[in-house]
This record gives sequence, structure tokens and C-alpha cells, in this order.
Amino acid sequence: MITRLIAMGDALSQFVQVTLCPHRDRPPNPNESLSGRSHREGWWTEPLINLLFFWQRDPGHCDRADRNDYERAKRKVAEYEGRNGSR
Repeated sequence: MITRLIAMGDALSQFVQVTLCPHRDRPPNPNESLSGRSHREGWWTEPLINLLFFWQRDPGHCDRADRNDYERAKRKVAEYEGRNGSR
């Protein structure tokens, strides 16, 4: 149950990031979380988001979200290459 709730939170974060955040120089990435993008772009929203997640054991929610976005993308690429051979 908790895994499903986390996945729903991820989906909501990605939806907000795609619909409300600026995408001036490239198309939006629907697989990137708002927290991860806030960290990667150095947005003013990063400290606010980190504050919202004050209850987590170690600080740096947005930094962890950015790393999780990256690791999720790497796993997806590896999965694709494993099915179709490397190109």
C-alpha cells in the first residue's frame, strides 16, 4: 500500500512539473519530478519543498529526488537495451 501511495505522489509531482513549470528551451520531461527539477535547476522552490519534507530522516529531499529520477531513467534505458540489444 505504501509503495502505491509513493508512486501516486511521484505521478502528481511529475504532472505538476510538466503542466506548471517553464519549459523554455526544450520540451517538458514527463519522467522528472518537481523536486528533482527544482534541485537540478537551482530553483527557489527547492528550499520550500525540502521544508515540506522536514519529517524525512535525512535532509535534502530535492537532491535525493534528482538522484532517484536519474537512477529510474538509467534502469529504463538498461531495460530497453536488454530487450532490444544495445545500439
